[in-house]
Amino acid sequence: MRYIYVLLLVILSYSAVYAAEYDKDLNEVAATDMKGWAYDDIVINALKKSNEKNADISITDRKILDNKWQGEKRKNKQSLINSVMGNELSEYLKEIHKDGEGIYTEIIVIDMFGINVGQSRISGNYWQGQQDKWVKTYKDRSYANYIGDLHFDDNTELFQVELSFMIIIEDEPIGVVYAGIDVEQIEDWRRRKEEAF
Repeated sequence: MRYIYVLLLVILSYSAVYAAEYDKDLNEVAATDMKGWAYDDIVINALKKSNEKNADISITDRKILDNKWQGEKRKNKQSLINSVMGNELSEYLKEIHKDGEGIYTEIIVIDMFGINVGQSRISGNYWQGQQDKWVKTYKDRSYANYIGDLHFDDNTELFQVELSFMIIIEDEPIGVVYAGIDVEQIEDWRRRKEEAF
């Protein structure tokens, strides 16, 4: 157990450097792949509908829903989880995830209030309002891609880098698209892109 703990500390201590080496590649994934499917009508319409629906939900209510989500992950009855995982947007994201052939560890579309609208797999949180993937983009009104450090994700049980950006319609941000990226798959992803042309 001690060996595993030490190994994780060593890996994580180099995570920022390791991720920085892949910044160019990750920005390319965002520009040439993610932004292609992220602006599909399915995503845009779902975000607009969610923003309207959640306009009056307080931060306290968002936290209550997040707790409900996390509680449902440990139960057979999963009404909230099923309502998200079974919607049209999530079905679309599951296909994108599958078609990515390993580059994506998870995909989440998040509305302007930090609430999950759709996702490719069950996420750790329903409310992303305290997570960097949403804070460093939508909350900070940053038009740059957010690229996190390489880390071990408890939800996907994989080492991944967080990559997210705002969805902007008519000069107004309406939400965020986030994907966990398996950086070990980037070379294969690039090769597939080159072979497609």
